[in-house]
Amino acid sequence: MPHRLAALLLTAFLLAATSVSAAEPAPEAQGEAGDGEAAKPESKIVELMPLYVPVLEGRRVVKYTILEITIEAAPSVATDSIKLALPRINDAMLIEAYQYAKQNESLDIEALRGQLLAAIETVLGSGQIAGLYLTGANDLNM
Repeated sequence: MPHRLAALLLTAFLLAATSVSAAEPAPEAQGEAGDGEAAKPESKIVELMPLYVPVLEGRRVVKYTILEITIEAAPSVATDSIKLALPRINDAMLIEAYQYAKQNESLDIEALRGQLLAAIETVLGSGQIAGLYLTGANDLNM
């Protein structure tokens, strides 16, 4: 029981952290309006907080698979609108990860990836995301 409580507290803490970063160039890297250099296009990539996906044996969490996820905004969508929705996106993904774990005995990354994309589209609306990329995965054994 203490391990389960610690794992849930760790997950809640990670979701509450505000250290979400976006892979956008700094304003000074984009060039000034009168310096003869054209402004670079806005990056459409937003890095999400790590997602801890539980792996269950029966009703017991035996490990977490930690997924690093990056989403790409559709060409017509500003990344600022996605950043504003990050708390809702993180909530939807965490709920989806736990529902997936309850329904599946093993972790199928591609199937989970599709479900996470659907959860994000439920939050943002269809056509807002051009891609969801898994940029890293690690296991945390309990």
